[in-house]
Amino acid sequence: MQGLLDQARRPLNRTEVAAGELVEGVCELARPSLAAAGIALRTVVAPGLPVLDVDAGQLEQVLLNLITNSLDAMPEGGDLLITAGSSGGYVEVTVADSGTGIDPVNVGRVFDPLFTTKERGKGTGLGLTIARDVVAAHGGTIAVSSRRDEGTEVKVRLPTARPASRAAATDRRWWPRRHA
Repeated sequence: MQGLLDQARRPLNRTEVAAGELVEGVCELARPSLAAAGIALRTVVAPGLPVLDVDAGQLEQVLLNLITNSLDAMPEGGDLLITAGSSGGYVEVTVADSGTGIDPVNVGRVFDPLFTTKERGKGTGLGLTIARDVVAAHGGTIAVSSRRDEGTEVKVRLPTARPASRAAATDRRWWPRRHA
């Protein structure tokens, strides 16, 4: 477990990434697993999202972790909505599911190391801790809201790249790595 935490705290390998392409790429990676589990994925990505100066691999892992948590919360299938938009110098990505939700007494604990709402052996309790640390290292925030038996919503806010960086990254394309 310490190895996972150390890996999340490694120095960032920042590159300029088109925010919309990052989100859409991760969604395409997850789509087959979600479909196999009977989960309908809908994405709403605002056109022309700003460029982010981020470690794309680490943010890919954050988003995949959020999607996996949603998948685990919907064992009988359900709906997953992933949105991306921008406001006030930030890109906001929201992952909202129609799953089991989190008991109100536990929502405040979801970022605590080793805390999990999953059955024994199904989770380490490190996924959201690592996600929080990665997002914070990028100067962003992550927040969870949930209602028992109604679903969970996770919002990730990341600062956009500086204006001088945006023009340089306009023609760059980022494609997610394939995971084994």
